[in-house]
Amino acid sequence: MCGIAGAFFVRDRDRVDRFAAAAADLLAHRGPDDVGVARFGEGVLVHRRLSILDPTPAGHQPFVSADGEITLIHNGEIYNYLELREELRGLGERFVTDTDTEVIVASYRRWGVEAVTRFNGIWAFALWDRGTGRLLLSRDRLGVKPIYHANVDGGIVFASEIKALLPFVPDAGPNMGALRDYAWSGLVDHADATFYERIDPLTPGTNMTVRASGTTIERYWRMPAAQTDSDPASKAMDAGRVDAFAGLLRDAIGLQLRSDVPLGSCLSGGLDSAAIVTISSSLVAQRLGPHGAAPRVAFTASFPGSRDDETERAALVAAAAGVEHRRVTFEPADLIETLDRVLGEQDEPFVSASILAQRRVMEAASAEGIKVMLDGQGADELLAGYPHYRYAWLLGLAQRHPASVPGALRDLRRNGVQPAVALRQAMLDQLRLGPSGRAPLGRDARPPSWIGPSLRSVSSLPLRGWNDPQPTGTPLARHLWRAVVATSLPALLRYEDRNSMRFGVEARVPYLDHRLVEAAAALPDRLRIDRAVTKVVLRRAVRGVVPDEIRLDR
Repeated sequence: MCGIAGAFFVRDRDRVDRFAAAAADLLAHRGPDDVGVARFGEGVLVHRRLSILDPTPAGHQPFVSADGEITLIHNGEIYNYLELREELRGLGERFVTDTDTEVIVASYRRWGVEAVTRFNGIWAFALWDRGTGRLLLSRDRLGVKPIYHANVDGGIVFASEIKALLPFVPDAGPNMGALRDYAWSGLVDHADATFYERIDPLTPGTNMTVRASGTTIERYWRMPAAQTDSDPASKAMDAGRVDAFAGLLRDAIGLQLRSDVPLGSCLSGGLDSAAIVTISSSLVAQRLGPHGAAPRVAFTASFPGSRDDETERAALVAAAAGVEHRRVTFEPADLIETLDRVLGEQDEPFVSASILAQRRVMEAASAEGIKVMLDGQGADELLAGYPHYRYAWLLGLAQRHPASVPGALRDLRRNGVQPAVALRQAMLDQLRLGPSGRAPLGRDARPPSWIGPSLRSVSSLPLRGWNDPQPTGTPLARHLWRAVVATSLPALLRYEDRNSMRFGVEARVPYLDHRLVEAAAALPDRLRIDRAVTKVVLRRAVRGVVPDEIRLDR
């Protein structure tokens, strides 16, 4: 993980030089180990390095190919770089480092822009091809790693964080449409816009090609369509689906254990992080492939005296996995004092104080010398982990199997949800989701007076997500699909990126391995929620690995 920035085809050379110097300073927290700048007649590339793979000077960036034709800066990790390197060697490529950086360059030389479809990882990179006069910007499929861009003086500037662009985009005033959406519905991330006019994100799963003559953007991956399987006869296939999911999860975690520096893990006490910690330890103990070392320390945000405190549950998992356990505690005054700094670090608004606890965990990990942290982001959105997803599940049952609704209401009652509440929320989901699969969340209605006249007078931004148009499917599948591409996951990934990189820590998210995402999207509803129990496929997949006290807890 690193910080990257660049400027290309900007006519004012003094401005380009000032941008490079300022960006290297403003992104220093993302890469405290090294800094590199490469200048060209057409622009400049800036890199701040956090050394994870091959931390020797051989990993310095910008990386330049032996013939000087290709220059690369990248933020992230290509987890399958060892497999790709062996394939490329078989095709005649030669390597002089042990980095994934060199594998990206060799892959591009061999396969062109299509090389990204072979990558399993998280990345935001900029590649300058001198021979074609082309700058290629690319972002990973799920948008785990950020990259923002703006047009300036006939050219383009880009960076890992908005703050590095603001000094050079003086007319980047507030985006009033984004502010309206935030005030009205709490939406904090758009696929193709930020809270600043003229500064946009590169959407996940896309490549941007920039030449002196213009810019093009092409999508290389799409989130699979929402599942429509409601055929009870397909239950015969469920055991195979669970086995396949379990295999993919183990492989995803195994790939993400590759590191030349110490690893740790977030451990909330819930099922998602428990699975990561226990599977990691199992893989290394069984020597199943080149998985490096398991996380040696697990960190838990602890809130003593709170009914939501999960410290004891997390300690149970840590003991079962054989890892050290750290409790990270907080004082209210500490969180209040931290808030101002977090506002600056995030660049854009957020909606939950949980972001402060996550930041403190990353700070504690960094203080112990941990440079890589595994985390369970994405599991709730893919597998229906949040309690409110049960209302969409109930709505789907009512539409497809009305006779099953009384039993479902009894199951909900056993899980602490009153039938009247469940029915009311299911009807609201019906209004929000609609038959087309679109869910405006009421943002197109007239907002209340409390958001103020300046925001009431502007229009909402289109809720496209990064995979428009939204597909049809079961209500639950559509709900989850939208959570991944628009309403939930993008914000959570932004929070974690800024919180981890603030302390020079790389956050890895095994549930967002694209193979696992595609498998999860193909699951029938009953392997997400069954009898009001959430994350059914994961609970079955980790039987015998995660302690039952955690695995079976609802």
